[in-house]
Amino acid sequence: MIGTGHFVALAGLAFLIGVAGSLRRRGSVLLVVMSAQIVTLAAIMLGAATAPEAASATVTAYALSVMIGAIAQVSVAAAIIICVYRNRGALALRRINAPRG
Repeated sequence: MIGTGHFVALAGLAFLIGVAGSLRRRGSVLLVVMSAQIVTLAAIMLGAATAPEAASATVTAYALSVMIGAIAQVSVAAAIIICVYRNRGALALRRINAPRG
């Protein structure tokens, strides 16, 4: 049977994948945003896995607030990515950091 420990391990793995993706040097802006979303997913998964043991409304409220924050983050990140793409014509971090001249 799948227990809480399995979900905690899966959340930890998702967190490590998200951190590794955001620390990668030669990625695109989309990779960094998706990595941040994976970290947020890991936090939600951990809260949902431990909610039955806690049996309190605070854990559920925390999970909902994290999801609302993730939704806001996606909308702001999408707007930033669209603006950068329109101005620079590329989404590669090397090209975005390069000075124009």
